[in-house]
Amino acid sequence: PTDSAAMSTSPLRTAGEIASILRVHLNTVYAMTKTGRIPAIKAGRRYLYDLERVFAALDIKGVQP
Repeated sequence: PTDSAAMSTSPLRTAGEIASILRVHLNTVYAMTKTGRIPAIKAGRRYLYDLERVFAALDIKGVQP
């Protein structure tokens, strides 16, 4: 069986990159991760994020530059 989340083609982003994209503090990203508000993959000591899944979890259509 395959997991559709694992089949995503978008690159994984760091917490710092997600914070920059969402224009929030890094600690806010970690807090949202801890509470389950945004999905993350734990890779060793780091969390990695699929931007499309983060947008879907926050119901964001896209971010304007």
